[in-house]
Amino acid sequence: MIGILDSGTGGLTVARALGDLLPGMDMTYLGDTGRFPYGSRSSEKINAYVDQGVDFLVEKGAELIVFACVTSSAALLSRPGRSFAVPFVDAVTPTVDRLLALPTCRRIGVVGTEATVRSGVFDVLINKRDPAARIYARSAPLLVPLIEDGRLDRPETRMIAKKYLHPLKVRQVGALVMACNHYRLIRPLLQRKIGKRAKVVDCVSAVADSVKKYAEQHMRGGGGQAGAGGSRTYYLTDITGRIASIGKMMFGRNLTFQYCELQPRDKAQVRAAS
Repeated sequence: MIGILDSGTGGLTVARALGDLLPGMDMTYLGDTGRFPYGSRSSEKINAYVDQGVDFLVEKGAELIVFACVTSSAALLSRPGRSFAVPFVDAVTPTVDRLLALPTCRRIGVVGTEATVRSGVFDVLINKRDPAARIYARSAPLLVPLIEDGRLDRPETRMIAKKYLHPLKVRQVGALVMACNHYRLIRPLLQRKIGKRAKVVDCVSAVADSVKKYAEQHMRGGGGQAGAGGSRTYYLTDITGRIASIGKMMFGRNLTFQYCELQPRDKAQVRAAS
């Protein structure tokens, strides 16, 4: 079973992509909607939340943890040497792999949450492999609320996106990293604002492809075909009508969510949603 950990509902984009690529695998999703967003929190606090989420998913039987949240992944990678009871795939490393596979991409823009940009994790990982690369990062705190409000291509969203991306566009970046899963829903808008010549790199597809490769090599059911019928379970730490509607927008259809409470280290208590 694959455990997918996210700070909220944005990681459902990753869950959907993995469901398409690995139909035979069992998957359990955990979204920490009760403490969303992580983007304005310290790396110490985010990592404490990550520990709780990992413990919950391992207790449920996860053999691999997917850190769908880029912010959580950035906080995790800012503490080298972190290890868990099972292997994991973060959202940053596969994205950097895909980015550096692009030809002649030396000027790179990154747009994401405040915590992701503050961590500098993309700068570190990219420059470790390509010291000549230049990375220009911008936090975009207003984009997620606009996306979750369904304003995917409204004048206000276009205006805010242009404001955030303009400093990157004038730098003539050759690639733009969408360092937040929510941004996948406004990819065409971001492409227009950054310009046709820039390649937009999607964390969601990079992570899904990396997990597929790992599962095919190391996990039973990793090579399953369509119709194999892997189980799907979705937990949230807070459930409201609005959260459920956002989940539907992220995943593309209605889902049945279960409520769970996370507590420090091996004490997660779960009850069925009412």
